[in-house]
Amino acid sequence: MNHLTELIILAVIIVGVVIAFLRQNAYKTTQQQLQRLPKGFRVKSHIIVKNDRDEDIVIEHLIVSKAGIFIINVEDYNGKIIGEEPDQTWVAKSKRGTKNFTNPTLNNFFALKSLRKRINDPNFTVPIYPVVVFGKKADLSDVITESPVIRSSNLLRYLQRFQEEKLTDLEQEAIFSKI
Repeated sequence: MNHLTELIILAVIIVGVVIAFLRQNAYKTTQQQLQRLPKGFRVKSHIIVKNDRDEDIVIEHLIVSKAGIFIINVEDYNGKIIGEEPDQTWVAKSKRGTKNFTNPTLNNFFALKSLRKRINDPNFTVPIYPVVVFGKKADLSDVITESPVIRSSNLLRYLQRFQEEKLTDLEQEAIFSKI
């Protein structure tokens, strides 16, 4: 092989790696973060719970740990995300246009409420942390919420902050079996 051919092959490989990196969406990045969780975090994905009107609510990922339960709602919108916690809809503005979508913190609220019923926790003794996760191309600077709205690449770091033991191994197992 001559030098020019080697340079062309190297350039094609670099372009391929860059394209693969840029194509990673919020779902894929979140899944990668969840696979890196240390021992003690148990994950179930695509859980369906019923709301008060007997409608299905999908929880993308549910994590049970000594710190409690984490409800992970993944949103794969790019561009500037605009929304506040009480709003019914949020907006994603990108080069491709404007897209309205249901407020993911509201989705998490209804999922949390339904999950409490499912695990039989009417007295709110089990700590449940709802988290909304966006991909790396989302600008979250115009999102105003009390509940966490983070990038998928920060999920692992966020979860590892919760170290205090609030659930015993037996309680974790009982909860996991009900999900």
